[in-house]
Amino acid sequence: SFKSPSNASSLLLNGTRDCAFHVEARYPAILFKQQLTACLEKIFGLIRDNVKKDILPMLSLCIQ
Repeated sequence: SFKSPSNASSLLLNGTRDCAFHVEARYPAILFKQQLTACLEKIFGLIRDNVKKDILPMLSLCIQ
């Protein structure tokens, strides 16, 4: 199996390596795509949650 250097294979989120991955030599493209998808889903989830948290108070004031 092949392991990339930690600075190339991990993405730092909140000071931790939440998206670190280990690529198997047999199907590296498929595994890379799966890991990339998982990281992007996590990042967009964090962005969505933060935007909701910021917008909901203003939205409720507009509705009232």
